Amino acid sequence: MSTHTASPQIKPQSPLGGNSNQPVKKQATTTAAQQLVEIITSSTQPNRVRGPVGRRIRQFERAYSSLVATLEPQNGLEILLEMNEAIAKTIDATRITESQPTLTKPSKAQQENDAFMADLRKQEQTLRARDIASKKLLTSAEIRKRLDITPQALSAAVKAKRMFALTGPSGGSYYPAFFADHKYDRRDLEKVSKALAGLSGGSKWGFFTTPRISLGNKTPLEALAKGKLDLVLVAAAGFMEE
Repeated sequence: MSTHTASPQIKPQSPLGGNSNQPVKKQATTTAAQQLVEIITSSTQPNRVRGPVGRRIRQFERAYSSLVATLEPQNGLEILLEMNEAIAKTIDATRITESQPTLTKPSKAQQENDAFMADLRKQEQTLRARDIASKKLLTSAEIRKRLDITPQALSAAVKAKRMFALTGPSGGSYYPAFFADHKYDRRDLEKVSKALAGLSGGSKWGFFTTPRISLGNKTPLEALAKGKLDLVLVAAAGFMEE
Protein backbone atom coordinates (compact mmCIF):
# COMPACT_ATOMS: atom_id res chain seq x y z
CA MET A 1 0.00 0.00 0.00
CA SER A 2 1.23 3.53 -0.77
CA THR A 3 1.99 5.67 2.28
CA HIS A 4 1.67 8.87 0.20
CA THR A 5 4.34 10.65 2.24
CA ALA A 6 4.01 13.85 0.20
CA SER A 7 0.41 14.37 1.34
CA PRO A 8 -0.28 16.95 4.07
CA GLN A 9 -1.40 15.73 7.51
CA ILE A 10 -5.12 15.58 8.22
CA LYS A 11 -6.11 17.82 11.13
CA PRO A 12 -7.39 15.90 14.17
CA GLN A 13 -10.46 18.08 14.58
CA SER A 14 -11.68 17.16 11.10
CA PRO A 15 -10.31 13.68 10.28
CA LEU A 16 -12.61 13.25 7.30
CA GLY A 17 -12.81 16.78 6.13
CA GLY A 18 -9.76 18.73 4.93
CA ASN A 19 -8.72 22.19 6.13
CA SER A 20 -10.73 25.24 7.18
CA ASN A 21 -10.56 26.78 3.68
CA GLN A 22 -12.05 23.69 2.07
CA PRO A 23 -14.80 22.45 4.47
CA VAL A 24 -16.51 19.15 3.76
CA LYS A 25 -20.13 18.29 4.12
CA LYS A 26 -19.68 17.17 7.69
CA GLN A 27 -23.12 15.77 8.39
CA ALA A 28 -23.31 13.80 5.17
CA THR A 29 -19.78 12.52 5.65
CA THR A 30 -20.51 11.47 9.23
CA THR A 31 -23.67 9.64 8.19
CA ALA A 32 -21.90 7.83 5.36
CA ALA A 33 -19.02 6.90 7.65
CA GLN A 34 -21.43 5.53 10.24
CA GLN A 35 -23.12 3.41 7.58
CA LEU A 36 -19.75 2.06 6.51
CA VAL A 37 -18.84 1.17 10.09
CA GLU A 38 -22.25 -0.48 10.51
CA ILE A 39 -21.65 -2.72 7.52
CA ILE A 40 -18.16 -3.70 8.67
CA THR A 41 -19.03 -4.43 12.29
CA SER A 42 -22.21 -6.35 11.46
CA SER A 43 -20.07 -9.17 10.09
CA THR A 44 -18.11 -9.53 13.34
CA GLN A 45 -20.92 -9.39 15.89
CA PRO A 46 -22.64 -12.76 16.46
CA ASN A 47 -25.89 -11.24 17.69
CA ARG A 48 -26.58 -9.49 14.39
CA VAL A 49 -27.89 -10.77 11.06
CA ARG A 50 -24.90 -11.23 8.80
CA GLY A 51 -26.52 -12.28 5.57
CA PRO A 52 -24.81 -13.76 2.51
CA VAL A 53 -21.27 -12.62 1.81
CA GLY A 54 -22.19 -11.23 -1.63
CA ARG A 55 -24.93 -9.03 -0.16
CA ARG A 56 -22.61 -7.68 2.51
CA ILE A 57 -20.00 -6.85 -0.12
CA ARG A 58 -22.56 -4.90 -2.13
CA GLN A 59 -23.70 -3.09 1.00
CA PHE A 60 -20.10 -2.19 1.76
CA GLU A 61 -19.53 -0.88 -1.77
CA ARG A 62 -22.66 1.29 -1.61
CA ALA A 63 -21.68 2.71 1.79
CA TYR A 64 -18.14 3.32 0.60
CA SER A 65 -19.39 5.08 -2.52
CA SER A 66 -21.68 7.25 -0.43
CA LEU A 67 -18.74 8.29 1.71
CA VAL A 68 -16.62 9.13 -1.32
CA ALA A 69 -19.44 11.24 -2.75
CA THR A 70 -19.47 13.50 0.31
CA LEU A 71 -15.77 14.35 0.10
CA GLU A 72 -14.42 17.48 -1.52
CA PRO A 73 -12.26 16.76 -4.59
CA GLN A 74 -9.37 18.76 -3.11
CA ASN A 75 -8.88 16.47 -0.15
CA GLY A 76 -10.86 13.33 -0.97
CA LEU A 77 -7.88 11.47 -2.42
CA GLU A 78 -5.73 12.14 0.63
CA ILE A 79 -8.43 10.90 2.98
CA LEU A 80 -9.06 7.78 0.93
CA LEU A 81 -5.35 6.99 0.90
CA GLU A 82 -5.30 7.28 4.70
CA MET A 83 -8.33 4.99 4.93
CA ASN A 84 -6.76 2.54 2.52
CA GLU A 85 -3.60 2.32 4.64
CA ALA A 86 -5.61 1.92 7.85
CA ILE A 87 -7.68 -0.88 6.30
CA ALA A 88 -4.50 -2.64 5.16
CA LYS A 89 -3.07 -2.47 8.69
CA THR A 90 -6.31 -3.88 10.10
CA ILE A 91 -6.24 -6.77 7.63
CA ASP A 92 -2.60 -7.57 8.51
CA ALA A 93 -3.40 -7.49 12.24
CA THR A 94 -6.36 -9.81 11.71
CA ARG A 95 -4.26 -12.27 9.72
CA ILE A 96 -1.64 -12.35 12.48
CA THR A 97 -4.33 -13.00 15.10
CA GLU A 98 -5.95 -15.75 13.05
CA SER A 99 -2.57 -17.40 12.44
CA GLN A 100 -1.94 -17.85 16.17
CA PRO A 101 -2.18 -21.49 17.28
CA THR A 102 -5.40 -22.41 19.03
CA LEU A 103 -5.24 -23.59 22.60
CA THR A 104 -5.49 -27.33 22.94
CA LYS A 105 -7.57 -29.02 25.58
CA PRO A 106 -5.48 -29.96 28.63
CA SER A 107 -4.54 -33.63 28.80
CA LYS A 108 -6.10 -35.89 31.39
CA ALA A 109 -2.82 -35.90 33.34
CA GLN A 110 -2.75 -32.09 33.30
CA GLN A 111 -6.39 -31.92 34.43
CA GLU A 112 -5.65 -34.32 37.29
CA ASN A 113 -2.59 -32.28 38.28
CA ASP A 114 -4.60 -29.05 38.22
CA ALA A 115 -7.31 -30.66 40.36
CA PHE A 116 -4.68 -31.90 42.81
CA MET A 117 -3.09 -28.45 43.11
CA ALA A 118 -6.50 -26.84 43.54
CA ASP A 119 -7.26 -29.27 46.36
CA LEU A 120 -3.94 -28.46 48.03
CA ARG A 121 -4.67 -24.73 47.83
CA LYS A 122 -8.10 -25.34 49.34
CA GLN A 123 -6.59 -27.33 52.19
CA GLU A 124 -3.98 -24.64 52.77
CA GLN A 125 -6.67 -21.97 52.94
CA THR A 126 -8.62 -24.08 55.44
CA LEU A 127 -5.56 -24.51 57.67
CA ARG A 128 -4.70 -20.83 57.32
CA ALA A 129 -8.22 -19.85 58.39
CA ARG A 130 -7.92 -22.19 61.40
CA ASP A 131 -4.58 -20.63 62.44
CA ILE A 132 -6.10 -17.16 62.13
CA ALA A 133 -9.12 -18.17 64.22
CA SER A 134 -6.86 -19.67 66.92
CA LYS A 135 -4.70 -16.50 66.93
CA LYS A 136 -1.58 -18.31 65.82
CA LEU A 137 -1.58 -15.74 63.03
CA LEU A 138 -2.34 -12.10 63.79
CA THR A 139 -3.35 -9.06 61.80
CA SER A 140 -0.96 -6.15 61.44
CA ALA A 141 -2.78 -4.21 64.16
CA GLU A 142 -2.72 -7.19 66.53
CA ILE A 143 0.99 -7.97 66.14
CA ARG A 144 1.92 -4.29 66.46
CA LYS A 145 -0.10 -4.00 69.64
CA ARG A 146 1.57 -7.05 71.18
CA LEU A 147 5.04 -5.90 70.16
CA ASP A 148 4.28 -2.24 70.89
CA ILE A 149 5.76 -1.08 67.59
CA THR A 150 4.69 1.36 64.88
CA PRO A 151 3.49 0.43 61.38
CA GLN A 152 6.79 1.78 60.07
CA ALA A 153 8.78 -0.47 62.39
CA LEU A 154 6.78 -3.53 61.33
CA SER A 155 7.24 -2.68 57.66
CA ALA A 156 10.98 -2.22 58.17
CA ALA A 157 11.27 -5.60 59.94
CA VAL A 158 9.48 -7.36 57.09
CA LYS A 159 11.56 -5.56 54.47
CA ALA A 160 14.76 -6.59 56.27
CA LYS A 161 13.47 -10.23 56.37
CA ARG A 162 13.58 -10.22 60.19
CA MET A 163 9.84 -10.90 60.20
CA PHE A 164 7.43 -12.23 57.60
CA ALA A 165 3.75 -12.32 56.77
CA LEU A 166 1.38 -14.84 55.22
CA THR A 167 -1.56 -14.15 52.96
CA GLY A 168 -4.93 -15.03 54.48
CA PRO A 169 -7.91 -16.54 52.63
CA SER A 170 -9.33 -13.07 52.04
CA GLY A 171 -6.04 -11.68 50.77
CA GLY A 172 -4.95 -9.83 53.90
CA SER A 173 -1.55 -10.13 55.57
CA TYR A 174 -1.13 -12.09 58.81
CA TYR A 175 1.92 -12.34 61.05
CA PRO A 176 3.06 -15.29 63.21
CA ALA A 177 2.08 -14.71 66.83
CA PHE A 178 5.28 -16.41 68.00
CA PHE A 179 7.17 -13.18 67.23
CA ALA A 180 5.39 -11.69 70.25
CA ASP A 181 5.61 -14.81 72.44
CA HIS A 182 7.93 -14.28 75.42
CA LYS A 183 8.89 -17.94 75.46
CA TYR A 184 11.16 -17.23 72.47
CA ASP A 185 14.06 -14.83 72.12
CA ARG A 186 12.83 -12.48 69.42
CA ARG A 187 16.36 -11.90 68.16
CA ASP A 188 16.75 -15.66 67.61
CA LEU A 189 13.48 -15.75 65.66
CA GLU A 190 14.66 -12.86 63.51
CA LYS A 191 18.00 -14.56 62.77
CA VAL A 192 16.24 -17.70 61.60
CA SER A 193 13.78 -15.65 59.52
CA LYS A 194 16.71 -13.90 57.81
CA ALA A 195 18.37 -17.26 57.17
CA LEU A 196 15.23 -18.22 55.23
CA ALA A 197 15.17 -14.92 53.34
CA GLY A 198 14.65 -16.41 49.90
CA LEU A 199 11.47 -18.29 50.84
CA SER A 200 7.83 -17.25 50.87
CA GLY A 201 5.98 -16.51 54.09
CA GLY A 202 4.11 -19.79 53.79
CA SER A 203 7.35 -21.80 53.45
CA LYS A 204 8.90 -20.02 56.43
CA TRP A 205 5.80 -20.73 58.50
CA GLY A 206 6.02 -24.38 57.49
CA PHE A 207 9.66 -24.56 58.58
CA PHE A 208 9.05 -23.04 62.01
CA THR A 209 6.04 -25.23 62.79
CA THR A 210 6.99 -28.62 61.29
CA PRO A 211 9.03 -31.23 63.24
CA ARG A 212 12.52 -31.86 61.83
CA ILE A 213 14.45 -35.12 62.15
CA SER A 214 17.67 -33.14 62.65
CA LEU A 215 16.07 -31.51 65.69
CA GLY A 216 15.04 -34.79 67.28
CA ASN A 217 11.57 -34.66 65.69
CA LYS A 218 10.96 -31.31 67.37
CA THR A 219 9.81 -28.18 65.57
CA PRO A 220 12.29 -25.33 65.20
CA LEU A 221 10.06 -23.33 67.54
CA GLU A 222 10.37 -26.00 70.20
CA ALA A 223 14.15 -26.09 69.71
CA LEU A 224 14.38 -22.29 69.93
CA ALA A 225 12.40 -22.35 73.16
CA LYS A 226 15.26 -24.46 74.57
CA GLY A 227 17.89 -22.05 73.25
CA LYS A 228 19.13 -24.29 70.41
CA LEU A 229 19.61 -21.47 67.90
CA ASP A 230 22.72 -22.99 66.26
CA LEU A 231 20.97 -26.28 65.54
CA VAL A 232 17.95 -24.46 64.12
CA LEU A 233 20.17 -22.37 61.83
CA VAL A 234 21.79 -25.57 60.53
CA ALA A 235 18.32 -27.02 59.95
CA ALA A 236 17.32 -23.80 58.15
CA ALA A 237 20.31 -24.10 55.84
CA GLY A 238 19.35 -27.67 55.04
CA PHE A 239 15.75 -26.63 54.46
CA MET A 240 16.87 -24.02 51.95
CA GLU A 241 18.68 -26.73 49.96
CA GLU A 242 15.74 -29.16 49.89
